[in-house]
Amino acid sequence: MAPGDEISSSGGKMTYVVDIHALIHQTANHPTQSIRCWTNMEGPNVPRPAPDLFSPQELLDDPSKSPQHWKQLQECDMIYPILLTNAPDGSWNMVNGKHRYIKSVLEKREFVIARIVSLEDLDAAKWDDAE
Repeated sequence: MAPGDEISSSGGKMTYVVDIHALIHQTANHPTQSIRCWTNMEGPNVPRPAPDLFSPQELLDDPSKSPQHWKQLQECDMIYPILLTNAPDGSWNMVNGKHRYIKSVLEKREFVIARIVSLEDLDAAKWDDAE
């Protein structure tokens, strides 16, 4: 399987491994919107990234957990929107943009720019194991 971004919904019931470059290209004309940031990264509709070794809040609390991620967070360009999809429970799942989202929280921004992608968009960008 080729490398890509993996997202999971709550409970791990839905997992996609996507070609993130294809997804960004195919959703480039989707409208963007402002999504409220929660300062503690624990709000009811806080975008949840794919399962990782640590949560975004843990990285904010202790940057030494991952110097590489901390550096990416410091250097990420906020001009690009994060990509979100709706989870079955009504919360957001973050498809792409974890570093930009965490940087928004770190900088105490009230909102972050996001582009909403559909399950159909994710399906169209899934890696094909046959290739």
